Amino acid sequence: FSAREKSLQLRRIWEAVSGILRKLYPAKLTRKKIIKKMIKHSDYLEGKKNFLTEKKLMSNEMYDFYMKIFRAQETFLQNCTSLSEDYRKYRREVLPALSVDDIVIDEGIKQLLHSLLSELAGIISDINSGMNFSHLGDNFITEADTLLRALLKQDYELLEKKGLENRLDLDEFIFILHNVFKPFMIRLKECFDLKTEREDWLKANCPLCGYLPDISIITESRDNKRHLHCSICENKWEFPRMVCPVCGSDEQSKLGYFEYEDDNSYRVYYCDECKHYIKNVRVPKLKEESKIDLAVEDIVTSFLDASMIEKGYKRI
Repeated sequence: FSAREKSLQLRRIWEAVSGILRKLYPAKLTRKKIIKKMIKHSDYLEGKKNFLTEKKLMSNEMYDFYMKIFRAQETFLQNCTSLSEDYRKYRREVLPALSVDDIVIDEGIKQLLHSLLSELAGIISDINSGMNFSHLGDNFITEADTLLRALLKQDYELLEKKGLENRLDLDEFIFILHNVFKPFMIRLKECFDLKTEREDWLKANCPLCGYLPDISIITESRDNKRHLHCSICENKWEFPRMVCPVCGSDEQSKLGYFEYEDDNSYRVYYCDECKHYIKNVRVPKLKEESKIDLAVEDIVTSFLDASMIEKGYKRI
């Protein structure tokens, strides 16, 4: 048997065993599946609404804006419940695991992404009527692979060029591409099912897709270990707590943090060597870590970004 045939054979065996287990223990197996389905960014953001309102940290307009974006992305995830195993051919033995230069999105997924693009374009245009995404929509299907590769490689020269072709500034162009491709990359992460140990990867970019982190989390019951969170595929990986993820400095006199006075679970770690920062959520127990939605926490803590930028620091 070839490696692929063996894999398929094992998969059929597992499916058969799973069917037997579901009949024997239906409640236990079903419950786990339901819990997984219920974890949505929109639900988590809704749970944060009172906090945001009481502290006056986000306007109703911005709350509604992000809620609509999350729901649009969740519609894509509902329509794309998983990716074909064919996508695993883009997984490399080295890290980052995704072979970015080789990845090709299949036509069915491109159509779903195009629908998401159209919906996101409408959401953004509602709050900024001056932005026109019609040119991007017309060319998206043919350029999707190129745009995804440029985004993951942070090829800002190409992205700026493509943005100008689509009559969009670089920041606007990256924002919409990021939010269009994000749910696809989440499904790709699930398809790869990558597990990395700290000794395997000590870099600040994602070991799965190579993209940048947006926020980090420290779990006190895990010896204060810090994990970075990829802003596009939502993968997490361990990274040394007292090291700057941008310049790699471990000089303690150059590193520090600010703590949000009204909620000390929020911190911002900064580096005076390179003047960058990264936000962080602290949780006391491991079981609480799984309840934290870091993608939404990054949005919720936008007020910390404003404060750090005012102090002269740059976001990672």
